[in-house]
Amino acid sequence: MQAFSRASPARRVARTLLVTGPVVGTCWAVVLITAKAWEWPVPVVARVLLGGLLVASILVLVTAVLAQRYRTVRRAGAVGCLGLAVLDTSMITAVVAAGPGLRWLAVMAIVASAARLKCVPRALPPMLA
Repeated sequence: MQAFSRASPARRVARTLLVTGPVVGTCWAVVLITAKAWEWPVPVVARVLLGGLLVASILVLVTAVLAQRYRTVRRAGAVGCLGLAVLDTSMITAVVAAGPGLRWLAVMAIVASAARLKCVPRALPPMLA
């Protein structure tokens, strides 16, 4: 059973997302700080929900990497992958809709998130099989 868990596509995707996460997160942090995102007309509830989604997605991805049971790895990987996809989509939408204008930093963050989003449709079917 542990051999299946170690070879799981969900574990590989979870590791990849955890490794690329700080880079993408730093891009978004720089964009939000330089654009003074705290002045944007985004409800506090949305900010809290996105922060909670980020924390929950990271915890689920760590679970997928560390778990020993195949089903747990598979389910946690799929949920974490979907959570980060929702977060990336929300960040792109928020910056395009509420941001004062696209700067090169925002374009870099959008490209980084889009690269991660591109992997989601390819990664989910093997995880769920």
